[in-house]
Formats: sequence, C-alpha cells, structure tokens
Amino acid sequence: MRVILMVSAGAAALSCGAEAASFKTLYQFSGAADGGSPAGNLVAGTNGSLYGVTETGGASGNGTVFRLDRPPHGSGQWTVTTLYSFAGGNDASSPTNLTMDAVGNIYGTSTAGGGSSACTSNGTVVGCGTVFELSPAPGGLWTEQVLYAFQGSPDGELPRGVSFDSAGNLYGFGFIGGTGVCHFEKIAFGCGTAFKLSPVEGAPWSFSLIYTFKNDADSDGAFGPPLIDQQGAVYGETGGGGPGAPPACAPATGCGEVFRLMPRRTGEWQKQALWVFDGLDGTGGSNALVADWAGNIYGMTNEGGPPNPLCPEDPTFGSSAGCGVAFELSPPANGSDTWTYHTIWDFTLGPDSGYPFNAVVTQANGRLFATSSGPYPLANSYGAIVEFLPPTAHAGWTEKTLFTFSNDALNEAQPESTLFWSANRLYGVATGYGTAGSFGTVFRVKP
Repeated sequence: MRVILMVSAGAAALSCGAEAASFKTLYQFSGAADGGSPAGNLVAGTNGSLYGVTETGGASGNGTVFRLDRPPHGSGQWTVTTLYSFAGGNDASSPTNLTMDAVGNIYGTSTAGGGSSACTSNGTVVGCGTVFELSPAPGGLWTEQVLYAFQGSPDGELPRGVSFDSAGNLYGFGFIGGTGVCHFEKIAFGCGTAFKLSPVEGAPWSFSLIYTFKNDADSDGAFGPPLIDQQGAVYGETGGGGPGAPPACAPATGCGEVFRLMPRRTGEWQKQALWVFDGLDGTGGSNALVADWAGNIYGMTNEGGPPNPLCPEDPTFGSSAGCGVAFELSPPANGSDTWTYHTIWDFTLGPDSGYPFNAVVTQANGRLFATSSGPYPLANSYGAIVEFLPPTAHAGWTEKTLFTFSNDALNEAQPESTLFWSANRLYGVATGYGTAGSFGTVFRVKP
C-alpha cells in the first residue's frame, strides 16, 4: 500500500466532468471523544441514520463506533453520537469496516487489540485484531462484546471486515499471519487466512479456519470483507504472491490475484484463482469485491497499471509501479472455465487521484462509483470520488471525476471509504490530511 505522510495544505477542492457534482461536508471529527480518522464503509440504520467507525480518538484513543443523524426537518446540522469507545488491550483497537444484522446489531473487525502478545509495533504489544459485536440496549445505550481475538498464528491477524452468509455465519480474512510463509524483500511473514464465525445459541460464537494461504505461489494479503455468493462460495483479492513474480510487481513477490474459496462435502474448502494479476493490469489488492446480478465481479487494486511517471516504484514504501486499477471480471461462458478480465480504469494521479484503498465499487441505479485515496502531495493529489461509465458501441469504459480532494481545511482529504448510496446521493468518509487539527470528515455528494 502506498503510504506517504502529507505535510502541506493544497488548494481548494475541485470538481471535474461535464457538470460539477454537489459536494458537502456533513461533519468534521475533532480527534477527541468523537473520534478521528474515519475509514471504511458506512451502514444504514433506521430513520436515515448512518453508522461508521473512526480508527483513532474516543475515550482512550483506540477508535470509536459512531452514528450520524440527519438534521430534523431536513435543515440544520448533522450530528455524531459516539456509541462506543474502544479501550485497546483485551478490547478492540483501530476498528474498520462494519456490517449489520436484521435486528440492528453491528459487527466489525479491528486491526489491533484483543490482548495477544504475538503482535507488536515498535516493541509495544498492540494485539492481533478482533471481531466484535455492538448491540443496542435500553435507554439508548450500546453494549460491546469481542466475539474473537486473533493470536497471529495459526488464525491470522489484521482482519479488515466481515460478511454474513445466508445462514447467519460471518466470514473474513486475516491479512497476514497464519502458518504459511511468504516473503517481501526477503522478509518472511505469514501469508494470511480465511475464517468463519458461527453463532451458537447460549454460547460464544464458534471460530474456524476455512483456509490458510500457504506460500508466495499461493498468494498473500487477502483484504477486506469477503464477497459471498448464493452457493456459499467466498471471494476476495490478495495484495501479493500468486503464480509467477513479474518484475512489474517488485518489490512484492507476485502481483496478487482474485480468488474463490468453495466449500466441499468433506468440510474442506478449495481455493481457485480466478485471475492472476501481472502488474500492468493491477497489483496490491487492498480493496474488496462486489458482484452484479449477472455474476460480474468489480474491484480495484491499490497499485499497478500502465507505467506512469507520477506513480513510480518506491521500494522505501513497498510500492510497485502504477497508480491503481479498477477492473471487471466476467464469469465463464459457453462451456469455458476461464474468467474474462476487463480494465475499467487506470488511475492517473490527475483529478482522478489514485491508489484506491479499503474501498468497494458502489453499484447504484446501474451506475458505478468509487473512491481513490491518494495521498500524494507532490502531485497535489489527495483522493477523489469517481464514476465509471460503462462501454458503448463506440468506446470502452470511461471515467468521470465527481470531486477531487486537495487537502483544504474544510473538506480535508484521503477517502479510504466505500460509498453508500441513498436517495440519489453518495455518502462516505475521509480520514484527514495528516496535519494538526485535521481528523477526518463525513461527506455527501450528489452526482
């Protein structure tokens, strides 16, 4: 993942395209009790409320779950209520993507916390991550429960979201950890895992590993909430590894892949690579997948694509060349077992910015929307909101930039966010621009 500290403020944000989109900042976080650095998806509650997380801030600086409420009668200020502040230690810390069940319980993961001494940062124990549940209680209160605390091995670490199947089970990925061995610049690390959590009446949820990524050839770094189809197969994309190791993906070992895990009658799960990236068509997954009614899969990679002098390889930050790619995978047809890959858009680090991270392509009324996260101060590129326009009889996929973040004090920067569509508007979060007093926002866009 491209990670660069942003150190300077830029010009006012821009809108591009034939007609400028209407952009509005709904709430700015303070970094204190209300949290800071919101990231991931927003989920809808009742009465138009939206729920999300901040990775920092709160009562002890370990992040929050918040509710964003519309102003009464459609006028006035949106308000944020902190539902829960994570404590770290045995509790969760640095929460990420959420999901909600039919009765209003909220589920999510954290990339730290859980109490395991196996995961440290600069010599400090931070924990390997958790899966948590937040449930409404009488009096408007919420109660939190850690459903599972990761130990690094054999179960994995750094989960980034869970998804329900039709039976009420939760599935997710451990980004690294597990018992497999993969490599980056000759540094060995765990390749990651796929897991399942099942509810048990009157007892704790039951955790099981459904797959452990084995080695570089098997790929590593499965990311984000899984995509689950009606047959119970689990889909995801990885950040590195996979068959072969094209030079375009250096310094990573392999470019990653889109994969499917299928349950077998024996109880084991079988992994199938649907598409192996070669760098020019993307690398560094770092996002989740979505499918349409016809079974086409849409996704983005954080890096890769055609050579671009604005997005060179940067071994210091572990970045391959390219600004990131949006793609479509179409299922096999006419007796074939081969999926078909189509490039939707190669990010340029222009108004469209680049390096999409922790996002899912949003489908709404036959339209596709997404965020790119930047940040890249040298090109004054701090993320964007884009629309992908489908092919016509005369042209392939095209892109329309709806809004470009450029590190100003009001709208801030760096959306690491899946957009939520409601009433012909898009909602999302931006993490902030990395300077004092900037702790992220919730925003709304009318395309």
